[in-house]
Amino acid sequence: MACASGDKCVPLSWKCDGVADCPDVSDELNCPAQTCAQSEFACGTNGTCIPTKWRCDKELDCEHGEDEKNCEALQSVCTPKQLYCAADKECIDNDWKCDEVDDCSDGSDESNCTVIDRHCGEAMFTCVNGQCISKEWHCDGDADCLDGSDEKECDAKSCGAEQIKCTDGSRCIDHSWRCDGDFDCSDYSDENNCTGSD
Repeated sequence: MACASGDKCVPLSWKCDGVADCPDVSDELNCPAQTCAQSEFACGTNGTCIPTKWRCDKELDCEHGEDEKNCEALQSVCTPKQLYCAADKECIDNDWKCDEVDDCSDGSDESNCTVIDRHCGEAMFTCVNGQCISKEWHCDGDADCLDGSDEKECDAKSCGAEQIKCTDGSRCIDHSWRCDGDFDCSDYSDENNCTGSD
């Protein structure tokens, strides 16, 4: 297409693409209004659509930088009980902060966390060092916490029908592990007094 000024021609596909290619901007005049999808952000009056995740990412994606304006106002839409994920442009529950799961795609909900900040969900056990592990791992005979706190102050366990209890009561092991040549009990009792018939 020829620019209105007549001094330049541009490909027809450049007309109404949101970028002024003609010196007189005639390739962007009299364009039909463009509607952006729900997952897109409309750049100013030219109607260019960009992915919503590009909004407030500290990079100018719209011609006039509209995608980086009023970002503080966007963050203020979160309630006091929520945390703003800048990369995702959304709010998450404050309880998800410092739970050792990246709920924000940029990991911002897990950054600058101290042991005191750590908290685990209902299905999790909180180690003394703040680490979160499955509640099922608490007092199972294996130290899953880096500090071993999941195996401290454990009551003697009752074992299933196919299990035997270690002499120290620390864990139950499968009956087939008795006298198999591997120490499965922390007190090695599963390999004590073994004979060829065990």
